Amino acid sequence: MTSRPTIHVLLADDHAMVRDGLRSLIEVDWPDARFTEARDQSSTLSALTQIPPPDLAIVDVRMPGMRGVASFAEFRRANVATPMVVVTGLDDPGLAPSLLAQGASAVMSKEASGVELLAALHRALADDAPRVSDAAQSAPTKKQNSQGSHALSDRQRDMLRLLHEGLPNKLIARRLGIAETTVKGHLHTLYDALSVNGRVEAMALTRDWML
Repeated sequence: MTSRPTIHVLLADDHAMVRDGLRSLIEVDWPDARFTEARDQSSTLSALTQIPPPDLAIVDVRMPGMRGVASFAEFRRANVATPMVVVTGLDDPGLAPSLLAQGASAVMSKEASGVELLAALHRALADDAPRVSDAAQSAPTKKQNSQGSHALSDRQRDMLRLLHEGLPNKLIARRLGIAETTVKGHLHTLYDALSVNGRVEAMALTRDWML
């Protein structure tokens, strides 16, 4: 029987249960794999810049200190050699294309099966073309939503974040230092961009977006 190579894998997720599950899954195909664990932006960056670097990295983009795609781009700049597979629970339809553009080997949903994830890891190590798992792709119900939060302006994302905090228009105006009538105008623009009829629909649609 041909022996399988030993690989060094970075597991970067802020939930210990997820890291343990990934470790058990990887050991199915690489029983002698060794692991480094990270649970936030800083420890992930440190692990990626160690010498020698890991052979494979599995990272989430929602960890303490993370700024989504911007933090992933920082990981990629710090380490251009290690294949990085993103495993995320986020449902922002614009996230996966942005991560692939920044050099992710694959973007997988946490709802993907173990078989799908292992296949993605093998492809990443073989340096196959980047891809997105079926489960990671959100089929937008309306054309305007196909890019998720990445199609919104900075002001629209600010408004959306404050909606998710549960703030009424008056407190949004106070937080941003603008008039309440201006807030109403920004919200109407946001609802048009999302193709929704109000704040309830906006919050439901964007619950799992990276804002």
